Amino acid sequence: MSESNHTDSRVDRCIELLHSVNVIYREMEAAYTVLQGEMPAISPESLLEKTRVLDRLRGQAQAVDGQLAEELRRSEELDDSLHPLLATRADTLERLSRMNRDLLGRAENSRALLRHELMTMRTNRSALQGYRPPGGPAPGLIRTSF
Repeated sequence: MSESNHTDSRVDRCIELLHSVNVIYREMEAAYTVLQGEMPAISPESLLEKTRVLDRLRGQAQAVDGQLAEELRRSEELDDSLHPLLATRADTLERLSRMNRDLLGRAENSRALLRHELMTMRTNRSALQGYRPPGGPAPGLIRTSF
C-alpha cells in the first residue's frame, strides 16, 4: 500500500471515529437535558437508570476517543477535513461540561436541603421526647401537703 493510500485510510478512519464519538456525545447531551428537566422530582429508580445510561455512553465515548487518539498519534499531520469534526467535538464537550457542573450544583443544593430537613426533624423529635401532655401528674412534683 502506498504512503498516500495509507494516509487516506487513516484520515478516513479518523473521520469515522469522529462521527461516531460526536453521535455518542450528542446522546449524552440529550440524556443530560432529560435529566435536568426531571431533576427536581426524579425518582431514585429513574435517577439510577439515567446514571447507568450516562455511564454506558461515557464508556463508549472513552473507547472511541482512545482509538481516535491512537489514530491521530500515528498521523504525521492533521488533515484539514478533521478540523470541523474536532471543533464539533470540542463544542459538545464544552456543553456537556457546563451541563454536568449545573447538575452537580443542583444535586449539592438538594443534598444540603435534605440534610437541613433531617437535622430539623431530629431537633424537633428530641424536643418532642421531653414533652409531657397536660393532665397527668408531672414526675417529681410533690402533690401532698405536710
